[in-house]
Amino acid sequence: MASVAEMYDVSWEDMRDKLRKWRDENYRNSEQIVEVGEELISDYASKLGDDIWIIYEQVMIAALDCSRDDLATLCLQELRKQFPGSHRVKRLTGMRLESLERYEDANRMYDAILQEDATNTAARKRKIAILKALGKTTEAIRELNEYLEQFVGDQEAWHELAELYINEHDYGKAAFCLEELMMTNPHNHLYCQHYAEVKYTQGGLENLEISRKYFSQSLKLNNRNMRALFGLYM
Repeated sequence: MASVAEMYDVSWEDMRDKLRKWRDENYRNSEQIVEVGEELISDYASKLGDDIWIIYEQVMIAALDCSRDDLATLCLQELRKQFPGSHRVKRLTGMRLESLERYEDANRMYDAILQEDATNTAARKRKIAILKALGKTTEAIRELNEYLEQFVGDQEAWHELAELYINEHDYGKAAFCLEELMMTNPHNHLYCQHYAEVKYTQGGLENLEISRKYFSQSLKLNNRNMRALFGLYM
């Protein structure tokens, strides 16, 4: 089978830069990351310098998404050798345990991290992710609320809490979460669109007027947002 470099006529530098671009823009295109990253670490590891470590982490997370435990394990082993005792590597170990549905072992790993560093937000978020994976939505909501009391500026956590409330059909609290997001980042057209959708779902004349207002604001911020345009026509 032809390599990525041969198929697309790219150099290893191009592949490295592509992975960096995906990291910077928070793309979760896991299959492509695995395809490019596996070739990079297999054939060009010696040329990557210190970039190799962040690439190992990026490829490992993508490999977990793609059920490539062999590749995830290889990346994890290299990271453990380079950074023994690292909380970040321990968190990655916990994520691999989650992918294997060994949730109790993963929780113990995260608890060990939090014993050493109670402010480790990544470990706390992983514990909440486990509650969500186990279908314990009420507990996940409670833990997220407690987390946000300490880390009120965490936009990702506010967005996750909004999604959990929406899944529970608690649209009033979901709207509150999205209001917090819009105050933090008023120029994000997706937050405005999401808020408009929640207000529309709540129903009632007042909520429908608010919904139209925020669909309009979303379009003003991004005139290519077709969902916001469709929302105005509903």
